[in-house]
Amino acid sequence: MTDYAPLQSSSRNDIAVAAYVTPIGWMLAMIVRDIKNDRSDFTTFHLRQSLGLSLLEIFSYVLFYYLVDAWLLAQFAIIILFLFAVVGINSARVGRRRYQPFLGKLYHNLFTFI
Repeated sequence: MTDYAPLQSSSRNDIAVAAYVTPIGWMLAMIVRDIKNDRSDFTTFHLRQSLGLSLLEIFSYVLFYYLVDAWLLAQFAIIILFLFAVVGINSARVGRRRYQPFLGKLYHNLFTFI
């Protein structure tokens, strides 16, 4: 499901894109959002989506690589999740709120503390 928000300001887009880049980018996006006192739905939405995606990436890597010892499945999962991150970055860049495939609504409801 796609929820289109009106185009956001460039600053909000930059914060949302930074959240997807690395865990450090996610932390910086949180800090900048708090410093600017910009708790908009747009930045919060993308922070939640990127946190869920990052945690799923870590979980799948540990599960497939260390517990199941299926390194090929681990690499496949990482590639798929990377593509999901690209979708998130693109939607943040153009100023739209688009849930991540399959688990995006769960991320949005689970991470309400952000």
